[in-house]
Amino acid sequence: MKPTIAALTVLYHPSEENIKSILSYSNYFDLHIIINNSESNYPSITEAFNKKNCFLIDNKANLGVATALNKGAEIAINKGYQWLLTMDQDSYFENHSLEQYFIEFEKLSDQNNIAVIGPTFIKKTNQIQCEDVNSLITSGSMLHLQNFEKIGNFNDNLFIDEVDHEYCYRARLKNFKIIQLNSIFMNHSLGDTKKIHQFNSKNNTRSLHAPIRLYYIIRNSRLTKKLYKKHFPKEVKRTENDMWIRIKNNLIYGKQKTKTLYFIIRGYIDYKRNKFGKYE
Repeated sequence: MKPTIAALTVLYHPSEENIKSILSYSNYFDLHIIINNSESNYPSITEAFNKKNCFLIDNKANLGVATALNKGAEIAINKGYQWLLTMDQDSYFENHSLEQYFIEFEKLSDQNNIAVIGPTFIKKTNQIQCEDVNSLITSGSMLHLQNFEKIGNFNDNLFIDEVDHEYCYRARLKNFKIIQLNSIFMNHSLGDTKKIHQFNSKNNTRSLHAPIRLYYIIRNSRLTKKLYKKHFPKEVKRTENDMWIRIKNNLIYGKQKTKTLYFIIRGYIDYKRNKFGKYE
């Protein structure tokens, strides 16, 4: 019997373009769970996902990515699904990549020992098509639901950022595999981008974030470093380097420098105070 796959998409103030992208893959699934974390009313969401295969939950508040993932997994498990494809509103598959994703997924042996399967976000040639890794981001990944019950829920205390990495590290320490399918490419946005002009520079765009997002990035990356540096030094170092790049980009190219600096400092202070969950 073929494994059954449900989909979960988490929304937060989606644009019409976001909704259009989500609808482009919704029909591939018999069950598509939509969890809306937007505080305000979005009639367009209710209208767009008023479909037989859609299960819409409107939280009318931002409960965080971890809570949404846990709720989506609970629904899929209760409805008898074996796998859950998790997506955010900014991600989408090109052309027939999703169909190919399913084909490559079915080729995998020993699926029972896998915690998470995911695509790549960098187009490369002459690469290993399938490899064991220590972490993947949530968007585009497929979650093995039976093993999810063994590994445990996503960490609600993180709210957003490092939620995916922390889960993967925990899964690896329980001897489950994390598989990246390098032949499958998915488009994924890491934040707002700003075009800049630098002399003799090939990269004229920088990824920027709202100041509050940097709070979570700093606070949560400090925690995962504390918990997992010993076990996954390369991955933790990569996350730390990425954190410093984001801090630099936002302080140099962002418009809200004072507010950004405040949230950077506050994120570190709350980490030291062991204060987690939603910022209030």
